[in-house]
Amino acid sequence: MEDKTFKNDLNEEVEKPKAKNKILSNFRNFRIWLTVLAVYMSLFMYIGYIAFWPMSFNDPRETVKKYYEIINDHNNEIASDLDKEHFRSIITDLVKESESEADDMQQLASQSFNIVLGAFLAFLSATVTTIFQINRE
Repeated sequence: MEDKTFKNDLNEEVEKPKAKNKILSNFRNFRIWLTVLAVYMSLFMYIGYIAFWPMSFNDPRETVKKYYEIINDHNNEIASDLDKEHFRSIITDLVKESESEADDMQQLASQSFNIVLGAFLAFLSATVTTIFQINRE
């Protein structure tokens, strides 16, 4: 057993300053908790922004738009109708591929959002569980 008192220079018994150490320890733990919470919130908001806000890579109209601008810009430069059809078929294939890649990117961003959401909820659940366990003691 540790003695909670000690004698100072005047031989008076004085309690050890454990309360201050406990407060500092709790403050450090709270700072760590806030840091982890801030990281989760930042990831949650950033990935949510990427997943659900219309951007050039996840908005099919934006990805397709540039290909149709290419067709309109170069359509008059091509002389024969056969070359125009070939050019249009190439661009159409590129449009389909671009749309497919945009869908894949959207799905990846959505899955990443779900993973971060699950981790964030697990963190909050663990925090609540810890608080209730401490309050029982």
